[in-house]
Amino acid sequence: MTPDGNSAPRFEYAAIVRSLSPGLTLLARQLCDTPEDIVQEAFLKLFRQTPFPDQPRGWLFKVVRRDALNASRSQSRRKKHEQIRRDQRVNWFVDGVEESIDGEMATRALRSQPVAIREVLVLRLWNGLSFDEIGQLVGVSPRTASRRYQSGLQAIRSQLNIKLEDFTRG
Repeated sequence: MTPDGNSAPRFEYAAIVRSLSPGLTLLARQLCDTPEDIVQEAFLKLFRQTPFPDQPRGWLFKVVRRDALNASRSQSRRKKHEQIRRDQRVNWFVDGVEESIDGEMATRALRSQPVAIREVLVLRLWNGLSFDEIGQLVGVSPRTASRRYQSGLQAIRSQLNIKLEDFTRG
């Protein structure tokens, strides 16, 4: 038994890593996109176990499989969420209109807005947040976030002399 209470001597750790890494990595690679990270974490978990498992090989394969499946599910959820956000994004500017908008003028128009309005515009237009999300983030009601957004758009349209139908879709 080692001083930290584990029953596996320290010299066995290196042998366990050398002998099991390739197989564990191969298993993890079949299940997720980050196999090396999963295997490394599994070894760290193993070496922290007290008492040390009687069957470290089986324990490691079980942990690697579980953690790789969890990582894969997590990545799938993240990709699905990102795709939904991309699909929800609206093409804010009508094709061809951007040539008639001077980038510097648009930047000045945005910067001329009060910070409270400017942050709502940026959160909504460039980050795709809902008014509920914006309200929670900046500490206002969703209705107030919506009013700030509409007010900001109207002010920028006025400054740039752009008609509503020329500036945005839907």
